[in-house]
Amino acid sequence: MQPLIKTLRKAIEELSQVVGDPSDLESILIVLGGTILLLFGRKLYWFVLGATGFIGGFLLGDLVFSGEPRWLMMIAPILVGLVASLLGIFLQKLALRLAGLIVGGGLAFAMTHPLLENPWPPVALILGSLLGFWLVIIWFDWALILLSSFLGTYVIVAEIPVSREPQLLMAGVLVILGVAAQASLQRSPKKDLKQG
Repeated sequence: MQPLIKTLRKAIEELSQVVGDPSDLESILIVLGGTILLLFGRKLYWFVLGATGFIGGFLLGDLVFSGEPRWLMMIAPILVGLVASLLGIFLQKLALRLAGLIVGGGLAFAMTHPLLENPWPPVALILGSLLGFWLVIIWFDWALILLSSFLGTYVIVAEIPVSREPQLLMAGVLVILGVAAQASLQRSPKKDLKQG
């Protein structure tokens, strides 16, 4: 067991030397997680749930543990993300409906908050939550593809420091890419079964 731990430590040290600043490593991991959501969200639904829980837990931790050390602020996202992933494994449909509710509302609020004045962002939050929940009930696979594509896009674009117009263009391209990639992954096993 000790050689494995030493190897992992060495790999982490080498990675941190390549990356340099720890915040760079954090940004790379966030973009990597967003890319996984964007391209494989339907296949890795538990990852979508874990990421949704992590993001929600991060916002909660930021409110509850504001001003505390960073490691303490990270406890809430990790715990909520783990619980959401476990719920996704054991209570898939219920957990995904709740994720639809959270992601739909969160994305609607995040998109309208910088653009519109009150009361529209809270209205968008409520309508987006209901739409996300309803989409998961009616079109389970497509809702998961859309929600994970939007969530992955939001995570990636939020990490890239560009002005609003290029950010919106990038977001549109990424959503289309994510939906197309996940739709093609969804169709390929069916083709293989018909041919085999």
